[in-house]
Amino acid sequence: MLTTKDDILVIIPVYNEATHIESLAGLIQGQGFKQICIINDGSTDNIEEILFEAPTIMLHHIINRGVGAATDTGFRYAILNKFNAVITIDADMQHDAKDLDVLFDSYLESNADIIIGSRFLKLDNKIPKIRHVYNKIANLLVFAFSNRWITDTQSGYKFITKKALENIQLKTDGYEFCSEFIIKALQQNFKIQEVPIHVYYTDYSMKKGQSLVNGYRTMISLFSNIFFKD
Repeated sequence: MLTTKDDILVIIPVYNEATHIESLAGLIQGQGFKQICIINDGSTDNIEEILFEAPTIMLHHIINRGVGAATDTGFRYAILNKFNAVITIDADMQHDAKDLDVLFDSYLESNADIIIGSRFLKLDNKIPKIRHVYNKIANLLVFAFSNRWITDTQSGYKFITKKALENIQLKTDGYEFCSEFIIKALQQNFKIQEVPIHVYYTDYSMKKGQSLVNGYRTMISLFSNIFFKD
C-alpha cells in the first residue's frame, strides 16, 4: 500500500529546458516529493551542466526521440527501482507544483490506478482556444477507441500506480503516447479518475506541445499502433 511521498517518483521529460528545470525541481522537492527523475531527450542546450541542490536522477537519450519515449524511459526506471507510483509533470512550468498534492491526495481517497490532472475541470484556467480545439479532437479519438469520455486526454500531469506501469506497454514515441496510454488503460479496465489542476500558459509554453501537424501524426500513429498492432 502506497503511504508516503517517498514511494513516488516524479518524472520530468525534457528537451532544451535548461532555463526552467532547476527551478521546477526545487518547487517539486519543496512540496515534499524528493524522488525526481529527469529524462534528457537529446537536448542541445546546457542541461547536462546543471548541478541540482538536492539529489536528482538524470537519464539521457543520445538523440531526441520524443516526449512519449522519454516518459517511457522514466516508467522503466521506476519499475526497475521498485517505486510504487509515478507522477509525470511537464518541464515548461505550465503546471503548478502545488497540484502534486492534489494528485496524491486523490489517490489516497479513491485508490484509482491512474489520476489525470485535468485543465478543463477548473473553470478559471485561462486556456488558449487552440488548445481547446486540439484537446477536444484528441478526446474524441480516445472516445472512439474506448467509449469513455476523458476531459483532458493530453494532460502531462498524471499519477500512475506501479500496477498500471507494469501492464501498459507503449509503442508510440511522440505526443500520441498520451492517447495511447489512456486507451490501453481503459482496455485493461484500470480505474481512471480526473481531478482539476491549475495551468499557466506563456508565450514560451505555447511553443511547446501539440500542433495541427502533430495532431495528424497522432491520429495516424494511433491507428497504426492500435488497429494494426502485432
